[in-house]
Amino acid sequence: MIVGITIGSGIFETTPMIAANTQGPIMLAGVWMLGGAMALAGSLCYAELATMYPRNGGDYVYLTKGFGHWCGFLFVWIELLIIRPGNIGAMSLVFAHYAGRVLGIDDATIGLLSVTVWLAVVAILGLSFVNLIGVQSGKWTQNLLTSVKVIGLGAIIFVSLALLDPYEPSSPSSTTTSSYRLAIILVMFTYGGWNNMSYVASEVRHPEKNILKSLVLGSLTITGIYVLFNLAMVQGLGFHQLSNSDAAATDVMAQAMGEWAARGIGLLVCISCLGAMNGMIFTGSRIYHALGTDHPRYRWLGYWSVVRGVPVRSLLLQMIVAVALVVVFGRGHNSFFRLVVFTTPPFWSFMLLVGLTLLILRIHQPAKPRPFRVPFYPLIPLLFIASSVFMLYASIEHAWNQRSWEVLWAIVVIVVGLLMILLDRRRSHPDSTPSQMS
Repeated sequence: MIVGITIGSGIFETTPMIAANTQGPIMLAGVWMLGGAMALAGSLCYAELATMYPRNGGDYVYLTKGFGHWCGFLFVWIELLIIRPGNIGAMSLVFAHYAGRVLGIDDATIGLLSVTVWLAVVAILGLSFVNLIGVQSGKWTQNLLTSVKVIGLGAIIFVSLALLDPYEPSSPSSTTTSSYRLAIILVMFTYGGWNNMSYVASEVRHPEKNILKSLVLGSLTITGIYVLFNLAMVQGLGFHQLSNSDAAATDVMAQAMGEWAARGIGLLVCISCLGAMNGMIFTGSRIYHALGTDHPRYRWLGYWSVVRGVPVRSLLLQMIVAVALVVVFGRGHNSFFRLVVFTTPPFWSFMLLVGLTLLILRIHQPAKPRPFRVPFYPLIPLLFIASSVFMLYASIEHAWNQRSWEVLWAIVVIVVGLLMILLDRRRSHPDSTPSQMS
């Protein structure tokens, strides 16, 4: 699940951009290893929280324990209307773009929507219905897509390292120090998704052992694949050509095996996107289900089909919102990055709060059983918090510089969520009667 969600289209899209913002192969490998270390630190923090509370819902459960029901509700609200559908939508648009290339379909307009948007919508609907069929259907689909994806990446790495002669090392590119910040932002975007195992904690066998294994081994596996992939691209293209490539993996395969292999890269990107989307759909629905089991007002979201083993209503709601965001925000140029821009700041805001939650629970619940404790406490949690603060600042600055109108949607959703929290608090307190208020 972790490998399938994390390794999406990002490794293909961002590798040349990250290379362009570093000063050589050693530094390129270094920023990817730094990103892996940040993901591993976060995985260790999540492992302690997930083994303390092996419930579905992940961040919702931890934030509720650390800051109260208001914070847990706000997380679910923003996850439902911004973060999760935005990420699913962005990945579906990349899938649609490459699927159009593989099928040889021009991006014409059919009705009010382009072919790309139609293909993205079909992908979301198809994978949602696969998960609605049952938990086994969603699980086996995930396993199949992830296996094909990893085998495909392994083939690219092998071809580049074993069949191509290495390029002569090129001189360092003349980039400024400020570009390293952009490089690590892109790296952490590509690592996004490593924490999703915590959302299905109650469905993991022997969670006190296997959640830790999943989070740590998943993070290490992804880091290894990413570093090897980048070294393979440098081997096959040379650092300078990699920095200026629009499709590095395609260039490598075309050089080694011809155009037919290059077309296969498009199919591999499609499979990678579908694997990431399926994992996000599978895990995201468990978040809303957790809210429904805790809050009577949202009990309808807590319905769980015993026969199918899935939260049917949460899956349907998530599907509707994701399709709506793709239809509304998926039009025009560069829609993938515009969707990413307005989802990133809320994502890192809650990652920061999860890191703080671990410290809060250590202080206020020292006797709570912890099957796993973060080693080198409090150093690793503080490193995770510091990296989240940096990513939050950088993502807000980037969103502000972009000034895209999608950010207005994020602001409206956050404000409405805060108003709903205030209204809920007034209803739950008997001292807020009209006579007393007058």
